[in-house]
Amino acid sequence: MSKSLVEIATTQAKIETALIESGGEITPDIEAMITEIDLKLPEKVDSYDGLIQRMEMLTAYYRGRAADFTKLARGADAFIDKLKNNLKFAATSMGVKELIGVDQKFVLVPGEKVEIDELAKLPASFIVTEVTHKPDAKAILRELKEGHDVPGARLVETMSVRRYANTNRGRK
Repeated sequence: MSKSLVEIATTQAKIETALIESGGEITPDIEAMITEIDLKLPEKVDSYDGLIQRMEMLTAYYRGRAADFTKLARGADAFIDKLKNNLKFAATSMGVKELIGVDQKFVLVPGEKVEIDELAKLPASFIVTEVTHKPDAKAILRELKEGHDVPGARLVETMSVRRYANTNRGRK
């Protein structure tokens, strides 16, 4: 017995939903639904074509969404950096090490990082070779902290922001 177009579309929608719910895994239930489309050959071919076209559209849609979400994540990271820089600027301008809110406080924490002035001057032992040349900042930091000179690099003082629960809320 052949299925109507509505029944085939309903089965396609069920398969799509099950595929999304399974995280893209073809489960035995999905296999059973595909087998259920086992109709006369022309109808089966058309059903499979409909499924293939729908899955191709879903593939393109989700790939596009992934690119959109990646772009949004990069924007969110940049925004986080901007907010942290604003917090550092505010604390520094006010001459304080802590900015205290009702539930959270931000504390300026001293740290160090390597700043590379001239990559070409760094000794080869401080270069990590990947596709491009990248300084081995950890090795350079260790060497500079031990008081050794590393041509092309210097130690600079930095401040970073850390978040802590404000356990002294309401107390001054």
